[in-house]
Amino acid sequence: MPPITLPPCRLAAPRTLLAIGLGLVVLACGPEPKPPESASHASAEDTLARDRVAAMVAATRYDQARSVLAPLVAREKAQAEDLLRATVIELKDGNLEAARGFLKRAAQEQESAIVHFLRGRMAQLEGKKEAADHYRKALTLAPGDLASQYALAQVLEQQDQYEEAIELCEQLKGAGIEDGGPWYVSSIYLLFRIHNWLNEDEEALRKYTDLWAALQQRGLRAVKESEINEGTLARILPPPAIGNQPEAQIFTPVYESAEVIAPELGGGSELLADDLNGDRRTDLISAGTAGIRVALQGSDGSFHTTSIWNEAAQTLRTIDLHKDGTLDLVFMGTEGLVVLEASGEGAQVSWSPSPLVMPAVGVKVRDIQPVDADHDGDLDLLVVGANGIRWLRNDGAGRTPEDKDGAEPLPRGTFTDVSAEIGLPSAGDWRWCAIEDIDGDQDVDLLCGGPGLLWMGSSLRGGNFEDVSDETFGGADLASQPLFADVDGDARMDALCPSPTDDPAAGRLYLQQPDGAMEPSVRSIPNGAHLVEVDLDLNGTVDVLWPGTDCALAGLLDVGLPSERAVRIGAGPASEKALGPLVVADLESGYGDALAWEILQLQADGVHVQRSTGPMGKAIRIRFKGKKDNSQGIGAVVELRAGSLYRRHFWRGTTTLYGLGAREFVEVLRVTWPNGVVSSDLDVEAGNQILEGASGLGIQTEGLVGSCPFLYTWNGDTFEFVSDVLGITPLGLPMAPGMLVPPDHDEYVLVRGEQLVAREGKLQLQFTEELREVTYLDHVRLDVVDHPAGTEVQPNERFTFPPFPEAHTHVMETMHSPQRVTGSDGEDWTAALKEIDNDHAAPFKRLADGQFYGLSDPHWLELEFDPQALAQAAADAPLRLVCTGWFLWTDASVNMASARTPGVEFVPPMILVPDGDGWSPTGPPVGFPAGKTKTMVLDVSSIVRRDDPRLRISSTLCLYWDSIRLAVGDDAAQVTTALPVHASHLWARGFSAPLPSESDTSPEMFDWDTRADQPRWNQHPGAYTRYGDVLELLTGVDDQFVIMGAGDALELSFDASDLPPLPEGWTRDYLVYLDGWAKDRDPNTLFALEVEPLPHHAMGIYPPPPGMEYPDDAEHRAWRQKWNTRKAYPHVIPLSPRREREWSE
Repeated sequence: MPPITLPPCRLAAPRTLLAIGLGLVVLACGPEPKPPESASHASAEDTLARDRVAAMVAATRYDQARSVLAPLVAREKAQAEDLLRATVIELKDGNLEAARGFLKRAAQEQESAIVHFLRGRMAQLEGKKEAADHYRKALTLAPGDLASQYALAQVLEQQDQYEEAIELCEQLKGAGIEDGGPWYVSSIYLLFRIHNWLNEDEEALRKYTDLWAALQQRGLRAVKESEINEGTLARILPPPAIGNQPEAQIFTPVYESAEVIAPELGGGSELLADDLNGDRRTDLISAGTAGIRVALQGSDGSFHTTSIWNEAAQTLRTIDLHKDGTLDLVFMGTEGLVVLEASGEGAQVSWSPSPLVMPAVGVKVRDIQPVDADHDGDLDLLVVGANGIRWLRNDGAGRTPEDKDGAEPLPRGTFTDVSAEIGLPSAGDWRWCAIEDIDGDQDVDLLCGGPGLLWMGSSLRGGNFEDVSDETFGGADLASQPLFADVDGDARMDALCPSPTDDPAAGRLYLQQPDGAMEPSVRSIPNGAHLVEVDLDLNGTVDVLWPGTDCALAGLLDVGLPSERAVRIGAGPASEKALGPLVVADLESGYGDALAWEILQLQADGVHVQRSTGPMGKAIRIRFKGKKDNSQGIGAVVELRAGSLYRRHFWRGTTTLYGLGAREFVEVLRVTWPNGVVSSDLDVEAGNQILEGASGLGIQTEGLVGSCPFLYTWNGDTFEFVSDVLGITPLGLPMAPGMLVPPDHDEYVLVRGEQLVAREGKLQLQFTEELREVTYLDHVRLDVVDHPAGTEVQPNERFTFPPFPEAHTHVMETMHSPQRVTGSDGEDWTAALKEIDNDHAAPFKRLADGQFYGLSDPHWLELEFDPQALAQAAADAPLRLVCTGWFLWTDASVNMASARTPGVEFVPPMILVPDGDGWSPTGPPVGFPAGKTKTMVLDVSSIVRRDDPRLRISSTLCLYWDSIRLAVGDDAAQVTTALPVHASHLWARGFSAPLPSESDTSPEMFDWDTRADQPRWNQHPGAYTRYGDVLELLTGVDDQFVIMGAGDALELSFDASDLPPLPEGWTRDYLVYLDGWAKDRDPNTLFALEVEPLPHHAMGIYPPPPGMEYPDDAEHRAWRQKWNTRKAYPHVIPLSPRREREWSE
């Protein structure tokens, strides 16, 4: 390919540029050249160009990288960093002459380790002896640089200087795989080559061949020749982040009064703009002393107005109580809180008083904020006023999708005042409340204030909060409601605060720092100003408006950025007829092509509209819809990256416009949903993205977040996914308020003989943590079970409350499938349950509300076994029900929500038998298979009638049964050989890609050989076990365990060389014995935010009760200090340029 030529041909950025670039931040190991211009003085265009070059080089798109970089290197005083970038591009593309020219120019600016490394590489490629001298100089300037060490060793090996080459390789080997990575792997191969060339005996070579083979088996790769061209010193890195960068062109939006609409709304004191009836058009609603009036927008842009409440109303808010896409209303009436529920669709929607009896909150309510404060999937109400701060928890107050028109109404819950229970302030005259994620820990925090009052409730999960106002704002007076938003593009909440006095100059902008403190600076904002967040000119930044004192509207554009400037709209003073706060809305996007904000003010004669008549940037219009979380998505964090633009927006439930300036699309649109799951969309085009028939953009996807670690086994060809494990050991998992699941800390997992094949005498397993969890693994053993062919082995395991099943290996010979299986749905499921074949019986409907993921309607399966088959068996022959299937795991939030919602229950399987008049339960729930396609074996000898062997299994869980059979008789013979762990290695692997499901009823499986494109979550904060050999931690149960986080893998091998030979006519299966625990990060899992507190075997329940904390003796302290030395790794790369740089450091 041709080298860089001038003049350049400019190419547009590729549409997936940012998605590629986000994975490229790598630190150079040695000193970097310091460009003369600082990051703060580099133009936004240059910074973006360098960012693009880094992405294009990583994607081997060298022609495009040349074109983007060409203008920078064409300058008379080109920066050395750009000349070095050009050198590397040409070197990687094989253009040595062009590379030499750029390097010569760069060397005139500075002599550095990078320059000498590149000189050495070019000399090496040309076979020149001076290559070694340049690499040595590079190592002098950057001691310990792995790439320079390896490259020098290569050159010395080629020049027959073996002694020094071996010394360098041994130094690389000493770095270990964790620090050395592919340079370590390559050094092992080079050592093998050198020793082989020296004709050393076979025994001397064996250690290298064995080590090299082991590295290859684990999928660890050597350095590619193309990677040596840049090494570690000369890697092309993205430039230092400089925050959100709007386009250089600055203009002030021009707005002019256009018209008066919805005159029937005139005279109100409050105005809201939102899509009330789910037709994707912006509607209007006003409240005041005369009541509430709704103006629904039609397809032609006209408004049809209806009066829906004829008494005084204030503090009006919208809430999708029933999760049906139409908005219900909550407000303060003359005697207390009132809820109006919506019914009907589109233009036929209407509102009527709710049957709910709302808690008393007094009559002086100042503010209301819908929020899912307990993260259970429905919206609660945060209410403040003269009676303090109130949290009204939603305990199933809305109708469920199963509550169909014309059917028997399902019971409904209510709003419960839990303010006193969680210790919210009950005194003081509170004026405002708001929600945000103050500390970026993926939960919703509460903020409330008033004159001399401030309470900032940082969520501790489980509906508990800690006041952090003093350490955050340091006693600042936030009498008027601040505007909370990320204004400077660092993905942290900032605050713009009106003046608490008559002096507007006492207003403040608080920028949150990395340590969480808020750094103030002066902003002139009048006392009591109602602040409205908007990107008025759609250039991708945060603007703020408020009613002016000497003009109609005042505000700040590009708040917190170098381009920040004041704006005034309207020539004269503010109209005395303006009755309500300022509202901005996009009125025309529902039916027109224009994307722009309109400014609305409610006056006596209707809603006055001001429209833009000046230049305006492009934008996307979007609305987010939760499924597992609340349907309005309130509490999600939305992030956009478009070139140098970055925007973080805390989603509060209302359709919005995100400005792009002149850009045509957003490279990455990332949503962190309230439950912590991250979803991303790439290449989102500007325009209306919520039109009828659009894709699922903005809709929360359901899926597995946390359940258990995964087990893979070597099957002779690859590592095969077996199942999830340790599902019976959850930590901090509530089944209902006040009821925690006691963890059963050990489990036997069946591995079939064909799933585990010896390789060079070793049986190999991979134990991985791929979900949002922490695993604490204390002991592992492999039980080899030999048994007669034709018999079936199963462990005695299931998820159940104590007493836990005793350890036992079932070896069953005579098995009977049911003659007939009928479901509560009327279907015949006989064929599905005959054998284990991934054909599942599912006689239920999953609850349509994603809030109850994993739950279904009450259902049963009726099984009829052959009485004649049982008559042939001995009268005292044991009967065991062998139930194979998988459970669509619920989580702590589902459990808490179902426990508080009438008509929704978590009922594990129960066995019923005929009693003459119907069916009677035989006892409490029997439990269920703890994971993906596992088997539980139940002794039913005393409950199944042999002359009428019918039974029912009933439940409300999404349990997909693959096979249910009846085993008759005692266990067959078996011989078990226990194998201890022979070798182990903890390593950073990443995440497997899921395999396509065979059907809607099949469990999600994973492919070891394919990695997921993007990680979905980070590791819990805390200390993890260091990577490497961890064998001594797994040999016994001693509470000194391996701590693994998301993306970690533990390789285990067992020595099979001494196993006894199989008797003729016998077969071999395996049981993996695991002792340990797993903890997810669901918002309602107790103590789920961090690795600590550590579990231990004597605790009984988690979190350990007072006095039962993890042992703090010398032995366990030594274990912590020696082994738990690895910090949590944040897999999800921040979109914010500033945070991306922090992440990379």
